[in-house]
Amino acid sequence: MFNSVSPFSWAVRVCAVLVSLMSIVNAVSIYGFGLVPLTGIAPWEAVWLAALHVLNTLLSLGVAFMGAEAGLAGGPADRSARQRLAALTGWLPIAGVLVVSFTLISPGLGQALGTPILWTPRQVVGALIVLGWALFGWAAVQRWLRQGSPVALSALTRIMEGLALVALVMDIVQVVSMGFGDVVQIGAALGEALNALTQALAVIVCVEAVSGPDPERLNGWLGSGVRWLTMLAWSCLAVQLGAQVLAIIGRFELSALALLGPLTVAASVLLSFSERLLLAATLWAREQRLLGGSNGRA
Repeated sequence: MFNSVSPFSWAVRVCAVLVSLMSIVNAVSIYGFGLVPLTGIAPWEAVWLAALHVLNTLLSLGVAFMGAEAGLAGGPADRSARQRLAALTGWLPIAGVLVVSFTLISPGLGQALGTPILWTPRQVVGALIVLGWALFGWAAVQRWLRQGSPVALSALTRIMEGLALVALVMDIVQVVSMGFGDVVQIGAALGEALNALTQALAVIVCVEAVSGPDPERLNGWLGSGVRWLTMLAWSCLAVQLGAQVLAIIGRFELSALALLGPLTVAASVLLSFSERLLLAATLWAREQRLLGGSNGRA
């Protein structure tokens, strides 16, 4: 299973496009047509929020495609994938900086115009993580394809690890603060906590493996990390999809608008699952290839 990089790469692309389309429909439905009542939001604010949502969605789509190409470039060492990856990292970091800058200045802009737009700290960290992946991909391409300086890659490695741990703490605190009620709430809380742990592990394993390749560690901490990541990814998929199935069953109204939210979450769960298994398969194939190369040279 670890060597099946290509199917996971395509799964990431398909799921990313699906999630992006559904997220954009959500944003346009809520902010554009007012299908969900929003109080205290001026018309210009609704337009601004919808535009930011669409831009962040497109940025996440670009990062997902970058990850899909990186999987093929890092695992099977596909030359055409490396060329596409280099092209993506040529403009994606700049787009990421612009989109995240627009997102972060929104509270100040809203305050100046009298209708403040407030982002939660977790939303800010999430936006920075997406930007971090874009910059990390750029630094990795510089290092892999052009033999650039390792300083930027090393610095971004520590930044990504720090952001992942901050997000993990925030998510767990949020889960605990929600409290525990019925079985559905308990399952949803456990799913969120498990997802936060899995995501933090995925970030740390990825950035550590990319920043300092060492074929011998596949039998050590990296091999264990990949195995744990795979098991946690499957566990997250089962718990989170189960929670969404219960959420859909619990809705008596079966309108498209009522189902759009749970279906979007389910698609996002499938995207996260595909990305995590793509990462595990890529790292395993890449380290096996490097290990074979080192044995051949020996």
